[in-house]
Amino acid sequence: MNLRDFEQGIDQINRLSSNSARIDIRPGSSPGDSIVVVNNEARKRWSGYASLDNSGSEATGRYQGSVSLGLDDLVGINDGLSLSHRQSIGEDRGSKMSRSDGFSVSVPYGYWLGTLSYTDFSYRTLVRGQVTSFVSKGDSQTALFRLDRVAYRDQSDKLTVSATLARKENHNYIADLLIATSSRVLSVLDLDVNLSRVSDGRLISLDAGVSRGVPVLGGMSDPAHSADSAPRAEFTKFKFGLGVFGSDRLGGRDFNWSSSLNAQHAAEVLFPGEQILVTGPYAVRGFTRASLAGDSGYYWRNEIGLPMTGRLGAMPVSFRPHVGLDFGSVINKHSVPGGRAWGMTLGCSATLGAASLQTFFSRGYLKSDDKTSSKDHLFSVRLVLPF
Repeated sequence: MNLRDFEQGIDQINRLSSNSARIDIRPGSSPGDSIVVVNNEARKRWSGYASLDNSGSEATGRYQGSVSLGLDDLVGINDGLSLSHRQSIGEDRGSKMSRSDGFSVSVPYGYWLGTLSYTDFSYRTLVRGQVTSFVSKGDSQTALFRLDRVAYRDQSDKLTVSATLARKENHNYIADLLIATSSRVLSVLDLDVNLSRVSDGRLISLDAGVSRGVPVLGGMSDPAHSADSAPRAEFTKFKFGLGVFGSDRLGGRDFNWSSSLNAQHAAEVLFPGEQILVTGPYAVRGFTRASLAGDSGYYWRNEIGLPMTGRLGAMPVSFRPHVGLDFGSVINKHSVPGGRAWGMTLGCSATLGAASLQTFFSRGYLKSDDKTSSKDHLFSVRLVLPF
């Protein structure tokens, strides 16, 4: 009996939100025999939530609404299906809007997990000129297949390797005329490895990988004699990530903290969608108008939170005020300026029953290599209502 096999099986079962399985090993009827009992407190096989936030851009709509639906074990093989829709709300959709639809299906088999997903995104914005105004719009479609394999696991460590093949197509238009220079099809092969360790109440996650543009599935190939400053379709970039998450006690109060670093390096010039974006709600926080991206770079996020729990009548309530400090930097080539960014965050998340509210205020600072600098800020609110 290999306990690691049972742990892997429990992980695969508990991937789905409808499951809460655990194993219980009992003595068998004969010496040396054991009975493994799997207890699963199964819930309904579907789940969903609706959300409202202000994370959109001024150009395509600040306020965004979304709805997501998850369906578990539809064909009886512990499969999972998720559907999502997101769009701007409260705007004149003729002049500005953004919308995305997506689905994902995953199927496990032993130490393997296969995932197929598709996302369709479109936007529209009004560009005001000195003489006239015109509409700029675009769309993109991303389809990918990912295969994960748990190569090793023990009581505290787990090593996962994965391969992903993605096809990314996008089109951009001005006044209904296709902009060929910013419309393309890229196919990208990713090979990644993740090592996670649980030790002394801390989770450490280490990621490394390589991405390569490949001319398959209609993906572009590079011309024979491209200029050095031209973006490459058959690029190679290296990725790295390190995250540490923990909890401690100080002065009689519990607090939790996290520190995560993400970086990439590319020797060639990349198309914008393959560059690393170091400003935004999931990178260096504090930016709504300014942005910073590059072929190579990193961002480092740090956060400390103070969880508190209570009750409002019979309903559980929790709060988590937190502070954050983020840093980031990018390097570009061929006289394209890079730069540095940093941001400070003060926020609080709260849950009332199953509903949750996250809000924070961030102040961001950006300094470009061309000696220009700017300040920005972000006030973010997100309300999530499950159903």
